[in-house]
This record gives sequence, C-alpha cells and structure tokens, in this order.
Amino acid sequence: MIQRKDFIDSIGMPDKGFDTAMNSALLQISREERRHFVKRKMRISLVAAIIAAIAMSGVALAIGINLFEYFGKYDERLAQLAPQSKLENVRTKVVESEVLGTTKAAFNSAYYDGENLIAAFTLENSKRYESFEPTEEMLTRMEKVNPHYFAIPYEENTPGIDALYAYQMAVQEGKPAGLAYYSVYPSDHCTTSDGIDLPSSTWQDDALPNGSIMYLREFENPLPEDARNEERLELHIRLWQKPSYFYFDGMSHYELYGVQEGAGEITTVVKRTDAVFKAFAGAGEYNGVSLNAELQVSAVRATLDISAFDTVFDKPGDHCWYDALLITENGEALRTEKGTFDDKRATVSFKGIGTLPEQLTLYIGVDEEGGWNQEDFINNATKIELTQVAD
Repeated sequence: MIQRKDFIDSIGMPDKGFDTAMNSALLQISREERRHFVKRKMRISLVAAIIAAIAMSGVALAIGINLFEYFGKYDERLAQLAPQSKLENVRTKVVESEVLGTTKAAFNSAYYDGENLIAAFTLENSKRYESFEPTEEMLTRMEKVNPHYFAIPYEENTPGIDALYAYQMAVQEGKPAGLAYYSVYPSDHCTTSDGIDLPSSTWQDDALPNGSIMYLREFENPLPEDARNEERLELHIRLWQKPSYFYFDGMSHYELYGVQEGAGEITTVVKRTDAVFKAFAGAGEYNGVSLNAELQVSAVRATLDISAFDTVFDKPGDHCWYDALLITENGEALRTEKGTFDDKRATVSFKGIGTLPEQLTLYIGVDEEGGWNQEDFINNATKIELTQVAD
C-alpha cells in the first residue's frame, strides 16, 4: 500500500508533509469541497471501538452514534453536551445516483442554547474512486495542471481507494492512467427556515472504515440576531454531487471537473436548551497599567472583555502577539478561539469545557512564533483572579 509520503511524491508535490501539500491543494478547489481535506482527528482505535459497538447493537449509523460523544472523546466539552444534543426526529435524505447508488444523509445531533449552535450530521456511501480511460472528447476538455497543485482528494476508507493507489503507482512508474472521483458532499452553508445564513466557525469530519463520514460544525458566535433566543431553529444544509476526473499521460497531469448538481438537502429542528451563564470579574495591572476584566461564561463558550486605563496593548514586537488564557479551579484550560487586542481594550472568546466553572484565573501575556507551551506562557504572564459576580 502506498504511504502518504509516496502519495505526495508521486504527483510531484514538494516534500513538505501531507498536510502542507493538502493546504496547497485547497487553493485549487471550491469552498464547497474544502471539507474533504480537513485533517483527520480521530485515532483508529476509537473508530474500531465505535464500529464494534454498532455491530453489537445492530443500530444504523445515522441514528446509532451520538456524534457529540464521538468527537467528545477528544473534546470533553462536546461529551458533556451530548445528552442535550439528541434530536427528537431524524430525517434521512436519500440520494440516488448512477455511480454511487444510494447515498444517505441525516442530521445526527445538535445543541442550541439561544446564543450558541453546534450541529453534527452523517453521510453514508457518499464517495468513490474508480479507474477510467478518457475518451478523445474528454481529452480535448481536460486542463493541464501544475503537479505542485494537483488537487486529488485523499479520502481514507473510501470505496475504490485501491484505484487511487493504482493511479499513483502508475504515475510513479511513468505510465498513463486515469482516475475518477465521485462524491456527494454538504454545502459550507447552513440556513434556517427563514433563510438566515448561519456562518460556520469551525468544523471537523472523520471517516469510518465503512466509508461513512461524520461531520461536526460549530457556528459563529454571536449568531445572527434573528437566530438568537428562538425556541427552536429549523436547520437546512444543501447537498451537492459532482464527478472529478484526473489523467496522467506519462508526462503531464490533467483534470476535468463535472458540473456541480444539487442533490437535495438535509433538515432538522433543534430546540433551545435552557443554558446557564455565569459572570466573573477581576482587576489588576498589566505592564504597570490598571485594567478591569469582565467575563461571561457558559458550558459552550466564554467571552472576555478587558478595559485598561491607558494604552497597554500596543504592538508587542515582530512575530509576537498578545494572548489570554483562562484556567479553572480544576486546572482545566479554556481554549482560545479568537481575540482582538487594541490599545486600551481587548476582547477574547474561548471554547467552554462543557460545564460551568466555579473559579477562574486569567493570564495575559505575549505569544511568539515557534510553538506554544502553556507552562511557559503562565510563567511569563500577568495573573488576575476572577470572582463570580452575583446575579
């Protein structure tokens, strides 16, 4: 079996590692397909355990696994939210196509507390590789491409993946070969029944050995105003299908993308969960300047606002930036999502831990290029204790 490095080498990409090569490839494809290159985050041992559980229970994939539990193996926050993410009705969308046959897609679980939204869904039998020989007519339409940006999706556990390996072997040996890649895939966009677009902030996907793919998306906070504090949200994600063809004539690479066609949509209704929010506050000094810190935290997310009495967040230096860290009473760190530090003010958002902390310690400091180490950051940061503010 060809290894990932061989896969990169065989199509002429610079040896920068698989992820770097895939990042280069991302520049050549549409946003609708970018999720195909999201780095796999789950270990095979976890996948094997879940497959074993399915085999024992006999429950279909689309409803048998709570994906918050699945992705929660490496994100305790999601695991804590799993009991509140169950959907009352699972609506399966069936897509029939000549090549793939029957593709099934469905929302699996979702969490909505009026301010935060996370949704997970599955696609079964949605991708396939096949060897093919282009016709003369297809050859006239194929575009010659730079091998350094030759965007063949690498999909583990996909049916027909031996055809991909055979194609890469032929390329290594300088022999002509063709490869077809067929896929049904979800749109980047999720909308409500009223047509409100809900932008995604982060997403994960992972493939099971049977080729089924599990997706989890977290949406921007704050949500659009008309989508906040509703009793329920009806979610819609469109499905697309498209064939892609790749050909190597012994010397040069060519590609041809088929027409993207709509394949219906998946929908679900997620009810609002009664979430609890806590407020914390604290005061201190950073680089000799007094400042106040206010924090709103829930099980899903925390938002920190810092106001200083004088300019304190000026440019920290080349290849440096300001950062903030929150540590709970149990030593758990809330992971930073994004932050803005500007003169006298700073706003930072964090992912929650799935439960509400009782105490929080804030650390403000400077990060530098070259890797991040939590202990080093704490040792060089300014510490401010935050206390809960009564309702």
